[in-house]
Amino acid sequence: MPSSDRTRHADANDVVRLLMRSAETMLLVAENEGAVLRAAVDLLGERFGYEMRYILLWREKSGELEMAEAGGPASDRAEVRSFKTRLGSGLTGQCAETLQVLNARDVRKDPRYLGVVGECASELCVPIAVGERLIGVLALESKELDAFSAEDEEALVAFCQLVALALIGARTAARNQQDIAVLESLNEVAAHAAKLDLGRTLDAAVRAFQRVTTSDSTAVYLFDADRAELNVAALVFDPRLYPADYEQSVRARPLPIGEGMVGWCALHREATLIDDVSKDPRPQRIGNVPLASKAAIVVPLLVDERLVGVIRAVKMGVGSYADDHFRFAKTLAHQSALAIAAAQAHEAIQELSRTDELTGLANARAFKKRLANEVDRAQRYLRSLSLMVIDSDALKRVNDQHGHAAGDRLLAGVAGALRGAVRSTDFVARYGGDEFVAILPETDLAGARVLAERMLTVLATRDEGGTLCTVSIGIASLEAGGGDDLFRSADAALYNAKRKGKNQVQVAPIKAVA
Repeated sequence: MPSSDRTRHADANDVVRLLMRSAETMLLVAENEGAVLRAAVDLLGERFGYEMRYILLWREKSGELEMAEAGGPASDRAEVRSFKTRLGSGLTGQCAETLQVLNARDVRKDPRYLGVVGECASELCVPIAVGERLIGVLALESKELDAFSAEDEEALVAFCQLVALALIGARTAARNQQDIAVLESLNEVAAHAAKLDLGRTLDAAVRAFQRVTTSDSTAVYLFDADRAELNVAALVFDPRLYPADYEQSVRARPLPIGEGMVGWCALHREATLIDDVSKDPRPQRIGNVPLASKAAIVVPLLVDERLVGVIRAVKMGVGSYADDHFRFAKTLAHQSALAIAAAQAHEAIQELSRTDELTGLANARAFKKRLANEVDRAQRYLRSLSLMVIDSDALKRVNDQHGHAAGDRLLAGVAGALRGAVRSTDFVARYGGDEFVAILPETDLAGARVLAERMLTVLATRDEGGTLCTVSIGIASLEAGGGDDLFRSADAALYNAKRKGKNQVQVAPIKAVA
C-alpha cells in the first residue's frame, strides 16, 4: 500500500483481518446503497490508509460511469463530484470495459489517464463486479509514483467483491421496499375506489403516483369524449420547486388529443418515459416553468382499450427516473384507471339526481357541493373566485301570456345560451324556478363584471310574441381567500338589480379577507 498513506505495509494476516472488519461494516449498512458507498470509502481511508479514493457506478441507461462517492483531500471539488466517463475512456473506462485491474505507475506517461486531480502521480483502478456483470469501478490515486503494489491489487480485488455483494444486497432491499410501497399504494387506491367517490379516488391516485415514482409534480387528466380533450382533475406538486401560479397555469386550459406529451399519450394509448423533456418534441412549457433539467413519465388510463384519461409525472433532473419507477407507474396506472372508471360510472348514476331535467344543467344539489369545493380551494390556495346569480325578468309574464310550455322553452333557451357563454372550467346550474348560477374559478370581481355585462345581451331572447325577455344578474367575489357565504352575497346583489329596474348587473361588496 502507498508508503505516503500508511506508516507500514500490512502482512497477509492484517489484510485478512481488515477485510473481515470491512465485511462486517458493509453488511450492517447493506440495505442502503448510499450507506454502502460511504462505508466503503471511509474504510479505505480509515482502515486501509489510502488517501484519495473514488467509487464510480455504472449507469446502464446512460452508458456512463459516474462519480458516486469520493474521499480524500480532493473529494469536495466540483470537477471530482461531477466526473463521468464512458466505457473504454480513461483508466476507469478501460477498467470497466475489460473488468481487469489497471495499475498506472506513472500517469504522466500513460495516455489512458484523464487528469482530474493535478497532484495525482499514480492510479489504481479495480472493477466492482459480480462475474461478468459490471457494477462500477474503485479508483485510488497517490501523489507518489509507483505507489500501488501487487499486494494492494490483491487486497482491493477482494475488497471490491465485498462492495459488489453489499451493493447488490442494497439494491435488492430497495426494490423490495419499492414493491411494498407499490402494494400499499394499490391498496390505498382500491380502498377509495370501493367507496365509489370520484374526488377521493382521484386524490388517492395522484398522491400514490407521486409517492411511488418519487416525482415533484403529478396530474391526472380525465378524457372528455364529447369535446375530444383532456382536463386536469387532480394535481399534486412540491410548492418549493414551482412558482405560485403553477396550479393555475396547469389548469388554465383543456388539452386537445394529440397536443403535448399528455395529448400524445392519449392519442397513441402508449406509456412513455422521457429522460430529458427539453430534448423531446412532445412536451409543452407550462407558464413560466422551463423544460430544462426535467424527466417525465406519462401513462394512459385505459379500461378495456377505452381511454379514461392520462396520468403524468415530472421530476427534476435529466434521467432522474429509473426503470423501476416506470414499471411501478404502469402498474399503478392500471389500478387507478379501473378505480376511476368505477367511480365515474357511479357518479353518472348519481348525476341523474344532480341534473335539472328541463335544462340539462346541474341542479341546486350539485351546485351547492361544487360551490363548497371551489370556496375551499380558493381559500386554501388564496385564489380568486366569483359567483354569478342570474334571474329571468320575464318568466312570469311569458307563463301568463303564452302558457307554461312557452315558459319552459324560455328557460331552456337561457340555459343553452348560458352554457355556451362560459369557459369549460366554469360551472353553471339551474338553482330553481327562473334562477341560474355560474361559478367562476380564478376570476376576480372585475373579470366577473365584464362577463356579466356581456351576458345581459347573450341571454336576452324573444318570446312567442316577439317581446324581448331580459335577465338580471348579481355577482359576488371571494378575493384572496376571504368570505364564506358567497351565494348569499350574490343573491342580495341580484335582488338589488331587480329593485333598481331589472336588465342590469349589480355587484356585492368584496368580502373581507378571512
